[in-house]
Amino acid sequence: MRPEHFLGSFLAILVLSVSLAAQGRPTGGGGTGNGGGGRPSVGNTGSLPGTNIPPTISNPDTLPPMPLFLSGKVRVDDGSELTDPATIESVCSGDRHFEGYTDRKGNFSFEFGKQRGMGNGDVTTTSSGMPGQPRTALQQRRELQQCELIAVLPGFTSQTLELAAVDMTESMNVGTIVLHRLAKVQGFTISATTAMAPNKARKAFEKGRDEAQKKKWPAAEKKFEQAVQIYPKFAAAWLELARVQLEQHDTAAARQSLQQSVAADPQFVSPHGLLAIMDFQEQHWQDVLNDTGAVLRLNPLSFAEDWYYNSAANYYLGHYDDAEKAARQGIQTDVVHRIPKLEYLLGVILARKHDYQGAAEHMRNYVRLAPQSADVARVNAQIANIEKLSSAQAATQK
Repeated sequence: MRPEHFLGSFLAILVLSVSLAAQGRPTGGGGTGNGGGGRPSVGNTGSLPGTNIPPTISNPDTLPPMPLFLSGKVRVDDGSELTDPATIESVCSGDRHFEGYTDRKGNFSFEFGKQRGMGNGDVTTTSSGMPGQPRTALQQRRELQQCELIAVLPGFTSQTLELAAVDMTESMNVGTIVLHRLAKVQGFTISATTAMAPNKARKAFEKGRDEAQKKKWPAAEKKFEQAVQIYPKFAAAWLELARVQLEQHDTAAARQSLQQSVAADPQFVSPHGLLAIMDFQEQHWQDVLNDTGAVLRLNPLSFAEDWYYNSAANYYLGHYDDAEKAARQGIQTDVVHRIPKLEYLLGVILARKHDYQGAAEHMRNYVRLAPQSADVARVNAQIANIEKLSSAQAATQK
């Protein structure tokens, strides 16, 4: 059996079933939690209705866990404004978990643990997070004391915020998480030109972001256009203008705006990254190499998704050694496995190079990291075919 027989569906799996723009570069505003009204009450704190009898105080060892809503702010140590949302992650006993996003002003609010089924008091788990006896409020408190919060933004390292030092209530403001610029990279998702923009341009920019937050795309576009007219080197405003143009399906105008953003601040990586996504979706492989090359030259340490796009473009152009090198670099960069498709891609490349044992290993890694993916059955079938090829290859070598 030739590798081409099971690699024929690779393009569909690679391009259609992965949404890296959403994973790696969120374009929306606020956090994923409720962030405000409608939070459930955890009990009566006054007298029982119609009586003067105070409420019974339950044993904290048996009280069920309550939903915990955490809020706070992320800021950069030099005062720069966030251009893209930062990801908020919890680190609990060494395990990292996604919790939510900031808005573009750095504020965040989310229900702690909701993303992994721990936020609802009705969830039945043990203190280790595994199915079993219902957790109690006391176990919940102990779990929280073993957790820290960090902010993730490409090109920056995060201060660690220990939740053990925070008073546990239904709604907690945990304070501010500070980001520090990495010293060994040149490219960031924050543009230096923002601080140089005149006040009038910055006000138009802020109004544009407010309108975009409300999904009022034409109004947002008008404000961003006003900002760049006042200050043509406003790279972040050009980027936001491109985003709202994409929301309105005006890809030609969005490309022009992104090119203006690149020209205004060559070290601003976000417009390069968005161009790479657009070119990847349109299968313009050489353009993908150009765009991702710009990102990775500026910052090779922070953008696993661009290593993915770069590797895929090299694969389709027949540059298999470069494709393998980029995929391996992407896996090394993606320490928390946000882009499991990198493992699948490396498997396909190795199969093309007749390294069937390595191909099967990395495809199995993909299935392990993304067991709920819609293409798992198809990938498992490819693994079975690769294992047959591996056996035949071993027999021939003997």
